[in-house]
Amino acid sequence: MLRSQTAPLLVRKDSALSVIAPVVRGAPLQGDTLALMDAVGLGGLLGTKNPFMLTRRATYDELLATGNLSLLRSSELRVALVEHYMNLDIASARMPARIADYPLFVHKYYPAELREQKTSADVRAFGVRRALQAFRSPAFEALMDQEINSMYFVKSQMENTAKATDEMLRRVEEARAGG
Repeated sequence: MLRSQTAPLLVRKDSALSVIAPVVRGAPLQGDTLALMDAVGLGGLLGTKNPFMLTRRATYDELLATGNLSLLRSSELRVALVEHYMNLDIASARMPARIADYPLFVHKYYPAELREQKTSADVRAFGVRRALQAFRSPAFEALMDQEINSMYFVKSQMENTAKATDEMLRRVEEARAGG
């Protein structure tokens, strides 16, 4: 799931934040205002105060709840599995504190209903000048910077999690094969 679903969203988010950052920091707007507004919206992908789960733990939780974790013959593998999930829990718990209120700010000035099949007239009627002013404010710049930092933290955690999970799967397969 991390590689197939979340990683592509982070790529879109990174691309969008790269487009808007210079404009938010004062560079002149180049190109289409509607495209910039869309990029502002995409910059908030995965940006909520909800816990960000790095893994699905149903099987592990069931092993713990039923006491079946002790059925693993290798005590080394049991310890490694417990440490693996403990590290995932710690990483997941650290993520919400790094996520900014960027999406809440954006929704004040560019509501979701304007993001699908909108026209220039729709956005002008909503007040694109007012929105652009808000997106060039120091408050939004600070939120954008937090969002960028959060994105890099999440990307780093995801990469670490993917590597650790691959290693854990390798160890489980090795144990299954009797190695």
